[in-house]
Amino acid sequence: MLLVNLISLCSKKGPVIENDATGQMDVIDTFISMEVDALMVAPCDSQLLNDPIKKVISNNIPVITVDTDVTNAQVLSHIGTNNYEASKTVARWIVE
Repeated sequence: MLLVNLISLCSKKGPVIENDATGQMDVIDTFISMEVDALMVAPCDSQLLNDPIKKVISNNIPVITVDTDVTNAQVLSHIGTNNYEASKTVARWIVE
């Protein structure tokens, strides 16, 4: 049953437009009302999504951000690329 619920949640579509912060907020509110066990989100705006993510956390739902972190919410974890280090690696590769 857990796997079925997970697949169902993962198939939920986010906003049609990638930078639709309002649409992303609506999806987050939906997940709060569904009382999900956790939320993994790639915020389209680190400041606008800060308060909705704080709301998720205040509902005791752990949050993991992907690609873009939020500015003032204490998320459980963040998965992202260190672009500075990646660019140094690429520059070294080009020089070689």
